[in-house]
Formats: sequence, C-alpha cells, structure tokens
Amino acid sequence: MKSMKIIWVLATMTALLGTPNLMVDFGEKQEGSQWKVINDGVMGGLSKGKLLIKQETMLFQGNVSLDNYGGFTSMKSPFEKMDLSDFEKVKIRMTASGQTFSMTFETDETWFAPYFKAPLATISNEWQVIEVSLDQFKQYQLGQSDGRAINKGDLANVFRLGIITSQKKAGTFELEVDYIRFE
Repeated sequence: MKSMKIIWVLATMTALLGTPNLMVDFGEKQEGSQWKVINDGVMGGLSKGKLLIKQETMLFQGNVSLDNYGGFTSMKSPFEKMDLSDFEKVKIRMTASGQTFSMTFETDETWFAPYFKAPLATISNEWQVIEVSLDQFKQYQLGQSDGRAINKGDLANVFRLGIITSQKKAGTFELEVDYIRFE
C-alpha cells in the first residue's frame, strides 16, 4: 500500500505542475511487492498463476485450465483509489508468451462488480511498449462485455489495476512487465 500511496502523491504533484505522468515501476523501483494473483478459483476454476519479482521486472507465470468452469488468472494491484481522468493513454513495457492478455481497471472492490478491460496486442516473446488509449476500455461483468465505454467519471474512481489472461485458452503462459505508465 505504501508504494501505491507514493505513486499517488507523485502523480498528484506532477498533475499540479502540468506534467501528468503516473508510473508503476516493477523494475528499477521494485513496486510489485504488493501485487497479487487472482485465479479463477474464486468461481471454482483450477487455473494457477504466480508472481516473481526479478531484478528488473515482475514475472507473472502459470497455467490456465478450462476445467471446472475455469479459464483465467490475473495479477492485481492493491486496492487504492486513484484518479486517472487526466490521462489519455497507458503504456506497458512487457513481453509475453502462451496467452493473450488484457489490462483491467476496477472501480469497485466487490469481485463480481463491473470492471473495465482493454486488450494488449503483444508479439510473442518480444519486448515491446504497448500503448492503449484509455477510451478503448470497455465495461465487463463476469467476463461478458456490455459494450459501454469507460468515461471520465469511471477513470476518476479506479480502485485497482490488473492484467488478466483474456483468451480462455488452456495452457501455460509467461508475462514479464517492466512498467505501467499513464500519460
């Protein structure tokens, strides 16, 4: 929680100075220690994921299982209200293999509440900076989209960031993340 509060203070200060920039740095600043894995076991599934903080990145790896109505695993930040309404895009430096992934924003602390999600277009096993416009995030509930786009009010009330496997495909995966930056 302490690292997210520091990030929030820095983001507020830079926004006041006219240079909005919010960054979660898994590499140099090792800001992933508070993040955790949420598997489909919350709904009976058998998928497994784990996080490992490396010297320059955070590694999320595991296995997605479709057994017992499963099909996803995710890495999530701690709950901490943040205002993303002044930002236009998110950039993520990452490499991935085995699955496709999406970025998520939660605006409620209840696991079954609607959330927002946008796909991360990756090239397998290549480091890249993926840029997603915040207006590409759509509302989902229990894995189903209702098509509603995120708005400034939603962005002002984000409680949690996440990255989730998004293909509902069985198999192993690896995702390595250096940073997540909002601009």
